[in-house]
Amino acid sequence: MIGSQALVASRHYNDSMIAYSTSITSYNPSMQPWELSIPVSDISAEYVNEQMIIFGVLVPLGNQTSFNHVW
Repeated sequence: MIGSQALVASRHYNDSMIAYSTSITSYNPSMQPWELSIPVSDISAEYVNEQMIIFGVLVPLGNQTSFNHVW
């Protein structure tokens, strides 16, 4: 969805994983690494039992009390 920010992951040909944050700015997004408006640290991913799992730690939001998310 345009305007969304995302954590994405992919598996390389040698089975190593890459995970990063990106911003969806069009219907044909570049999927380039992008800093999110909500700080997320320790982004990583693993592929286990044919499932890709993405991890990330939300940094405290300060004065912000809520945020919207898309699955």
